[in-house]
Amino acid sequence: MKTQFEKWIWISVPLIVSLSAAGRHIYNLTNQAETLAPFVPINKSVWEYLKTLIFPTLIFWIAAYFARYKLKISRAEVITGAALSATLSPVMTVMLYYFYICAFGIHSKMVDFLIVSLSVMTSQFAAQYMCINMYPTKRQGARAFAIIMVLIAAFIIFTYYPPKLPIFMDPETGTYGIRRIMD
Repeated sequence: MKTQFEKWIWISVPLIVSLSAAGRHIYNLTNQAETLAPFVPINKSVWEYLKTLIFPTLIFWIAAYFARYKLKISRAEVITGAALSATLSPVMTVMLYYFYICAFGIHSKMVDFLIVSLSVMTSQFAAQYMCINMYPTKRQGARAFAIIMVLIAAFIIFTYYPPKLPIFMDPETGTYGIRRIMD
């Protein structure tokens, strides 16, 4: 029989994938509201699309944090689960994305969707396994929290000051980061 926490993980996968798909359009739908720029894609670079994985994942784990007593998981388990999932999902997505682009020389939105779905599912189930079977300590939870903070800071900083690397470049415009219109 599945625990309440395991049920939450199963529900989280389609929820995070759906939020990820919706998140791709929020910036333009809000008339490019700069306050949202650190949290949603501002261009079509691979890096910017990773925001659609990180932040929905963290939203799920924040909800799990507040429901941790009902889910019968500790604070350290929630925080380390969040760090594992929020780190593994984008790393896996980038690896699979570049593999299929470089290996096959094609680009398909359907394959992108499948990669995101597979990455979210794998990262959420890896986090579930870790929470249930590895019993993270408070110290590991503190380290995981630091990882989450560094991850969030990196996404915010690189929105405004991205390195000139291909992962940060918008393939349609050749620009990096948020484009400001200077009058």
